[in-house]
Amino acid sequence: MLQFLQPQWFWAAAAVIIPIAIHFWNTSSGKVLKIGSIAFIPDSVRKSSRRIRFAELLLLLLRCLFIVLIALFLAEAQWNRKKNGPVELGWILSSPQFGEQDYSQHKTLIDSLEKNGYVFRSWDTGFSTVSKKEWLEKISSDQSENNLNTWDLVRALDRKINSVFPVYIFCDTRLSGYRGIKPFTSQSLHWQFLQGSNSTLSYIETARIADEDSVLVALGVTGPGNSTIKRNRISLLNPPANFKTERKNDSLFISLDNESPVEIDTSVKKILIVSDPSKPDADYLLSALQALSNSTGIPMQIERKPDLEGVTNQPDWLFWLSSKEIPVAARAGNIFSYRPGKVITSLTNMLNKKVAANETEIKLFKRNETGKDSITEDRAIGTEW
Repeated sequence: MLQFLQPQWFWAAAAVIIPIAIHFWNTSSGKVLKIGSIAFIPDSVRKSSRRIRFAELLLLLLRCLFIVLIALFLAEAQWNRKKNGPVELGWILSSPQFGEQDYSQHKTLIDSLEKNGYVFRSWDTGFSTVSKKEWLEKISSDQSENNLNTWDLVRALDRKINSVFPVYIFCDTRLSGYRGIKPFTSQSLHWQFLQGSNSTLSYIETARIADEDSVLVALGVTGPGNSTIKRNRISLLNPPANFKTERKNDSLFISLDNESPVEIDTSVKKILIVSDPSKPDADYLLSALQALSNSTGIPMQIERKPDLEGVTNQPDWLFWLSSKEIPVAARAGNIFSYRPGKVITSLTNMLNKKVAANETEIKLFKRNETGKDSITEDRAIGTEW
């Protein structure tokens, strides 16, 4: 049985009027040539004229067929075979931010998917089946924000489904929902974003305490074209009208308009630098981290040691600049270390791209034998700000 997921695109087939109108518009009567007799006109001329008219009709038919095929392609035609019992032809997933207004925007597509055998699944790694009634009750109620990473959801889909399977995902474009590296998936994912064609959404990505009277807010602005992060310093004593602060259970929260409140991070970044005392690498790194803390307002507790002896608390960041191997017992939120391999002298220069107009060069004295940078990193520090 042939079914269509988006039948509203059949209206595009009405465009066949255009080539038909052009065909009749270009049809004009031939010139009258007075001759004494047609006995001398060969039959081949009359046959050629009929062939031309037939070719024009064939070309018109092909043009109309091409437009109809485009309309069928946009309507997403599917051939469904009748089988005994219910058959799931696909899944419908919607993020916790999906509300009644978003449903009205995508209602035609959702109803068509449901009619064609797509089922509603929960927004979690278990993907439990929910009825449409339960799904509608969920989007019409005030739901707390689900912090599930969308990329974790995609990875769970690959583990849950062995073969290629169509899944429609209705979600927003907040950067906080897409943390880490985008995974590869073998599933047929159809992304449907919630914002309208001209709408933008502002939300708080992260918030960190700056001092006793202010907080650093990373304000996300997402729209149909792109997503950006703007950083603002908000006064706690006299915040702007669209910001609201509140305290819950010894924790401080900040919210923007009617969005869910975000907890203000008051923690101090613990950073440990392990290096040989005779090498100046740690001095340069220490100065860079102190400048980063001063410019961003991120509080940092930086400690420098020749080894891990006496270290009891796990640091957030471990910079291993020592020539010794990293101990197996070393634990940290993020670990930076020299790339393994033989380090060789390389008296060359790198062009600073930020000031390329001034042709500023940076001296490079060492590299490993693979030709890559001497230091590798798991995650760039300061990316939150």
